[in-house]
Amino acid sequence: LEGHQETALPDTVTKQLDKAHLAVESLNLLTAGAVPEACDVLGINAPRRDFSEDEISALSEYLACGGQVVCMLSDVSLPNLEGLLVQYGVTVAEGLVADTERFYQNNPYAIFPLIDTGVDLTADVNGDATVLFYAARGMTATDPVRDTISPFLTTSESGVAVVDENNQTPGTYAVGILATEAIDDGITARLTVFGSSAPADESLIAQFPSLENLSLFVSAVTVGFDDVGGLDI
Repeated sequence: LEGHQETALPDTVTKQLDKAHLAVESLNLLTAGAVPEACDVLGINAPRRDFSEDEISALSEYLACGGQVVCMLSDVSLPNLEGLLVQYGVTVAEGLVADTERFYQNNPYAIFPLIDTGVDLTADVNGDATVLFYAARGMTATDPVRDTISPFLTTSESGVAVVDENNQTPGTYAVGILATEAIDDGITARLTVFGSSAPADESLIAQFPSLENLSLFVSAVTVGFDDVGGLDI
């Protein structure tokens, strides 16, 4: 998507998607009016301006018809977009999430999430794999309106949602969560939400080649198809 000050996907990411035979095109919901039927996966990368009610309705209709959305949040609170996530059982905490146990170089906002490999999009991730998230929004799974909800990247029990020094809420927070809903004719709607753009952040990918950030993003995009997958040579 574009039109909300989203971050464009870097070349490193689009090249990986191209290897999976996925063409990437931009979409503005205000001018298009709806998500095109030919859209197999809709990506939302770190928007910094909120969505209109019409745009939220278009996203809701797309998901209700079995669409797949991969959403990476920014550090800006967007009530309308977050309201859509609530409908799928995903509640975004205020502020940014820190982890005082699993962090990088004395920065509790640069966290190494725990990976649950029991979710389909992480099933191929090695047990010792590492992902790194920075300045992420924390999420919790509430009573899902849809079928299933699965946090697959979480902080340790030492997680904290921080608004400011006087407003901090300890807890275990997800920075990666998947909500699904079975639609007629064997179609399943998928809403994958990451707490930041870290899975597609070229600076992180380039600086830390051993991270699984990029492969996790490609998996989130491709796992909903029987005939598409990531490629490593």
